[in-house]
Amino acid sequence: SDVGFCSYCTPPPIATPDLLPSAKRVKQDPSSSSIAQAYPMIPAMAAKDWSTLPPDLVRLVADSLLATNDLDCYMCLRAVCPGWRAATDDPRSDASDPRFRPRCWIVLDEVFQSQGKEMLLLNTHTGRFLH
Repeated sequence: SDVGFCSYCTPPPIATPDLLPSAKRVKQDPSSSSIAQAYPMIPAMAAKDWSTLPPDLVRLVADSLLATNDLDCYMCLRAVCPGWRAATDDPRSDASDPRFRPRCWIVLDEVFQSQGKEMLLLNTHTGRFLH
């Protein structure tokens, strides 16, 4: 199951080796990379627990979501666990921060008024909607 992810930002399924394209460059030993040196190997059982992701990687993903106007997915990311919430900036801490101002969203309140709902939010850039 995709606990911690909203329906708008559910991660894609993991590709199996037979679905991946063949490599066109020489593979390097992963233990020699700077990433491998910065983050020691995590045991296989712990690797499934996304909440153990290092805070700087969580911040990198969060900043990427904000840079691409994915404020709704940013909020879903913050909801995954307390560690991820602590690693990311709280939108309520600075109301003047432009990263937390929704862009490309419009309110379509007339669509749902007849059905007793208050409004429908639509992202004109991505086509995502929230209600």
